[in-house]
Amino acid sequence: MGKMTRIGIIGCGQQAPKHIKGLLQAGGVEIVAADLMDGAADRLAGQIPEVTPYANVEDVFQDDAVDGVVLCVPTSAHAPLIRQAISAGKDFLVEKPLCESFAEAEKLDAEVKAANRIGMVGYIYRYAPPFEAAAKALAGTRETGEAAALGKVSAAILRVGGRGSRQPWKHQKAIGGGAINEMLVHMLDLAIWYFGPPTEAELLTSKLLRPKRMIQGEMHTVDAEDFVVVRMTSAAGVEILIQADLITPAFAQSLEAQGENGSLMASVTPNVASKLMIDQPRGGFDKGQTDLGGNADFYIGQSAAFLEAIRSRQTPDRGALGDAVALMRIVESLRAAVPVS
Repeated sequence: MGKMTRIGIIGCGQQAPKHIKGLLQAGGVEIVAADLMDGAADRLAGQIPEVTPYANVEDVFQDDAVDGVVLCVPTSAHAPLIRQAISAGKDFLVEKPLCESFAEAEKLDAEVKAANRIGMVGYIYRYAPPFEAAAKALAGTRETGEAAALGKVSAAILRVGGRGSRQPWKHQKAIGGGAINEMLVHMLDLAIWYFGPPTEAELLTSKLLRPKRMIQGEMHTVDAEDFVVVRMTSAAGVEILIQADLITPAFAQSLEAQGENGSLMASVTPNVASKLMIDQPRGGFDKGQTDLGGNADFYIGQSAAFLEAIRSRQTPDRGALGDAVALMRIVESLRAAVPVS
């Protein structure tokens, strides 16, 4: 076996075990962990024996054997920790969104390039089998509006909803919480992947429907939006509608696209069938209905891509900073258009 790749996990909360599982499945790794809160890394190591806890975050960055870090922290901490990673000569994978503003995103992108580091943003749905299959069926839409399987694409509808209420900060504007950062950005990323950055984008509604939430057994007053609807038009003329929320009792997520040659439905939720239905065979797909695959642990695919990027020094084809920067531009323009009401 060749040299093991040592990865540092920064932030030992809910997301950390998902990344660790993916990294271990991808293989060839050693994992260390630290947190901004005392004791969190020790608790994580108690649950996952393969993890070595470090006393503090600085110890991870000062470890010359650490090749890359995975940042599982609130959005407000992303930019400072990314800069620490760059300064320490570490590659990084950061949870979405990249940071808090488009201007900051542009600066980070330039700094990462200047330092010749690998940077990825965790838009995990790109690694879900149904969406990987959808990418093949929709190939070409981003450039021309003409999809490999669907022909000319007219419209797409994306939706994601969940209960929220896992951490108080996820519902506080000042710390980067809310349905836009938590949920909408995932569907915006898919829309950019398939259809390209939009020429038009408007926030049709942004509301706070549940200003009081029970979180970890305590009632909290919150101020971040929990229901949003966005309309966009791609450069090739595809009309796109996205709805995202933090009020849906059971997680729901889907993509629907309509073209001259048929329809496509894809989702990571088990109760939604992911399928392509076309009138004529096109793009390597048969006439009629094609199963696009079911759910899988897409953290394995993302982790494998991160490790390969570190080892090869090649920019990954998914989750690279360019699309994340374009997404931040869209988010900022949306936020400026319609205040929470």
